[in-house]
Amino acid sequence: AMSTLKADTIQSTSGGAATLTKQQAAKMWIAFDQGFSASSAQSIDGSFNVSSISDGGTGETTINLTTAMADANHAVLCMTGSGFHNRRGVFNLPRTTLVKIEVYEIATNSNAGDAGEASAATLGDLA
Repeated sequence: AMSTLKADTIQSTSGGAATLTKQQAAKMWIAFDQGFSASSAQSIDGSFNVSSISDGGTGETTINLTTAMADANHAVLCMTGSGFHNRRGVFNLPRTTLVKIEVYEIATNSNAGDAGEASAATLGDLA
């Protein structure tokens, strides 16, 4: 016979995040706008395990984590897109408490440029 477990929230016995075994899941994800137009500021469209973002200048966003990673050796994935303004996103020195995303114009391959839409995710272990 098969059993069904239904729950809205699963936590560890101490009330924190439950440990997933034999599977991996994103420990942080974010969809955000870097303030592509001159009149708009950086903003979070949706997120998980993100306390805030900060604008480090053209093409640079620091993503501050709510719950820290176990160490700085976590995998970061990032994507950007701005319609006809092609951009590429890279991550810069992941740390336990933040991820810094830098965006560059593909045509010049070196000039920083804000992305209208960007997203990032982190895979690894939480502290």
